[in-house]
Amino acid sequence: MALEPFLILMSLFLPYSAEQGLTTGIEGYSEGCGRATSRAVKSPPYSAPSPLGSSPWNTVIYRLEDTNNEWKFSCCGNIIAPNVVLTAASCVFVEQVREFVNASYVRVIAAKTHTSLDRTDENSQQRDVKKIYSPKLFRGEIEGFSNNLAILYVEVPFSLNDFVTPVCVDWTDGISKKQNLEQSSSENVVEVAGFGLGSSWDKQGGELQEGSFVVQKNKECRADSRKPNIAKLRRYISYDKFCILTPLGTKKSDFGSGLVVQVGNRYFLQGVMSSFVVETFSLATNLTYHKVWLRDVMNQIEAESKCKDGFLCSNYACIPKSKKCDRVLDCEDGSDENEEMCRYKVPVIKNLDNQKGCTLPIQLGGASYRLDNCAYGSSCTRLAGTMVEDGQTVQINCGRGTMPSEKGPGYACLNGKWFQEIPKCIRMCAPREKPGVSVKCDYNRGAVNCSEYMKQGTEAVATCKRLHKLKDPFKTTDRSKCLSGGKWSADLPVCLPECGVPNRIDDVTPTISYGKNATYGRYPWHTALYRKNATSQLWEQICSGTILFPTNIILTAAHCVHDDNHNLVNIENFMVAGGKVVRDITYLELYQQVSRNR
Repeated sequence: MALEPFLILMSLFLPYSAEQGLTTGIEGYSEGCGRATSRAVKSPPYSAPSPLGSSPWNTVIYRLEDTNNEWKFSCCGNIIAPNVVLTAASCVFVEQVREFVNASYVRVIAAKTHTSLDRTDENSQQRDVKKIYSPKLFRGEIEGFSNNLAILYVEVPFSLNDFVTPVCVDWTDGISKKQNLEQSSSENVVEVAGFGLGSSWDKQGGELQEGSFVVQKNKECRADSRKPNIAKLRRYISYDKFCILTPLGTKKSDFGSGLVVQVGNRYFLQGVMSSFVVETFSLATNLTYHKVWLRDVMNQIEAESKCKDGFLCSNYACIPKSKKCDRVLDCEDGSDENEEMCRYKVPVIKNLDNQKGCTLPIQLGGASYRLDNCAYGSSCTRLAGTMVEDGQTVQINCGRGTMPSEKGPGYACLNGKWFQEIPKCIRMCAPREKPGVSVKCDYNRGAVNCSEYMKQGTEAVATCKRLHKLKDPFKTTDRSKCLSGGKWSADLPVCLPECGVPNRIDDVTPTISYGKNATYGRYPWHTALYRKNATSQLWEQICSGTILFPTNIILTAAHCVHDDNHNLVNIENFMVAGGKVVRDITYLELYQQVSRNR
């Protein structure tokens, strides 16, 4: 038995700049971004049906379900370039296994105003997804859905018209600074299109809606979240989120929808609807905090699209595929002759004792060199394996996971010898990351980012995250040090989820007959078991179950899954629900997760 995860999704196409629709160093469609027709959004709070062309960047995202091999509506996305859609990462993320779904299981449809696939839309365009990108630090619900963004790179670019148009991206953050999404103001308003605006959680919307909403300060949003009915949402108001007031209600079908502001006759994307939306307020991921990641992904997509039949160097240069691992450095950074990829030892070029110059050595992780005091307009870059003239100095740029030695990064060629040593890149230690483990890193008494490669001498202290415990209770150390050669002195500990420990979010007595009603989260392992009535064809709650680790296993009483003749019930007539405190399966609850048996 498996509970289907609570998901959110994000996707991207090629980008637009904030000035006159021109790109800023990233190749993309450069005309007409953010233009909409028939748009007439009123003062907040407001929501109404969205006519075709009013939000031409909005897309509908579907996922292929394993249980019945059918495409199901997941959430919304936003076209930012003809082949890129931006959405919420949780839409394409499976919580139980902490992994993203296969890109082939995701489809995107533009110019669609209804979630049903049975309903045809004359101007709609359907595209398959080629690849999914997401921030490295996204971990899903366990991290409060911070960094909740994803880019969907589609196989075939959309054909742009009045009904399918990218939204503009403010690459300079000029508009974002004026907007200030962390301040409350009746004039600080964002607009959004989605399928649940103005709907309560127990209703299922299908028609595309659009509306305008006031931004609320994060501080005020956290204060509101102290109310008993939404107290559990405080940890989801993370550094990269902003709040909007949604008194008319929203629901999960709005996740991934883009929040935009109008500047002149164009609309600019400011954020993306995130998870755990409630009727009082909604949370959105602030795009301002993720522009660097977004730009890096767009550059990678552009480079890959131009190098389909070649080899892409680490610096995004493209060379013929036949030149990979041919013992000749063709990439400026040497990444085409990487030792691990090519599986042969990179030759060490000895220092040459001559009066003509010095040879630039090949580095294990790839590297490029640049001449000092290089004249403007001339080629200042030098490849490993080539010569530099006597008297010249160079700066070394080491590849990913390596760094110049302590005597670098500058080296001089004097009398045919390198001074003070042969240019050398040394290994750094890999990032310290592991599910369930929290790590703090320190170098020379200063905090460093544990998610990046670290210098030799860096120390790391690991602890188990909240609601996790050490697998080995006799482990004697939680400290490790980055040693010479780029190796850590000790492995990170294994931290397992704590099983059977009640959440201390409230303090109520056990729920029994004539007892007190349980609240959400008090017994997070509890599930409800339902069986379809053969006569009425309605789902009836018959038993309860307990989630075991791993979280796709439910323990229950044997008689719950046997009929009167002691035969196992047909799995098609059996269903499990988690996160429920109300027996009725038709009553949709905020944290409810329902899955048919496989």
